[in-house]
Amino acid sequence: MPEKIPHRSGELVRGGEPTASSVAQSEIVGNGYPGYVPAECVGALHREAEGVGHGIVRLELHIRHGQLSRYTVGRECSHIPGEQ
Repeated sequence: MPEKIPHRSGELVRGGEPTASSVAQSEIVGNGYPGYVPAECVGALHREAEGVGHGIVRLELHIRHGQLSRYTVGRECSHIPGEQ
């Protein structure tokens, strides 16, 4: 049985039983994205983060009609003048 992980709002994240409030919210919003990040996306994020000393690594999920249509991964590396 999957472990239930409490979220900041008190709802369960992945593997938990749906609560009345989460079911009601999904009925209001419709069939939205379930919130799972595919392993392929996480792997791309790890590869991009490799070797970054200072900077930002970003994963953007592009969702259309409740489905993951594509993702982008990018990085910004900070450089301080005068440092090696």
